[in-house]
Amino acid sequence: MKKNFAHLGTVAALLVLSGGSQAVHAQAKAADASGPYAEAAYLATTLKSGSDPSLKPAAVRLAAGMDVISGLAVEGLLAFGAKEGKSGTSQAELSTLAGVYVKPHAELAPGLEVIARAGFANLAWSTQSGAAAAVKHSGNSAGYGLGLSYKVADKITAGADYMSYYNKDSVKLTGFSVSVGMKF
Repeated sequence: MKKNFAHLGTVAALLVLSGGSQAVHAQAKAADASGPYAEAAYLATTLKSGSDPSLKPAAVRLAAGMDVISGLAVEGLLAFGAKEGKSGTSQAELSTLAGVYVKPHAELAPGLEVIARAGFANLAWSTQSGAAAAVKHSGNSAGYGLGLSYKVADKITAGADYMSYYNKDSVKLTGFSVSVGMKF
């Protein structure tokens, strides 16, 4: 019986030491990852509106954020139209996309992180069909996405993600982006 308690004591001591070392490691990672960051990205989108053909306008996306706790950042995002999307006589152009997102992230391997985004955005865009005048649209919608980020240098990252930015009233804007980021 005494032998069993001795083994339990040894196991308990090992668990405490292991937990302590994990806490120190987590604090060191949190201190390393908690600074502000900024990203610039090229965003290739697909805009689908009801039964109209899908249009593929492009945008430049800027993002800035900071970890509020280890593994969870809050991020502001702003995108501007860079290229019209055309199909036949229909065309669409993104004016602006502005949003706020929470961004959980976790390291998969040294330097490689998986990221997610969930938040809310305001989208302004215009559409035109044939010789008719362009029609301006705007609205707010929840958005979400997944991606990867890779540390290419001490404070420089490269990334890619796929997002659903807008999905409301039969209008859907999704997009794939490639980005370069900097941690400060």
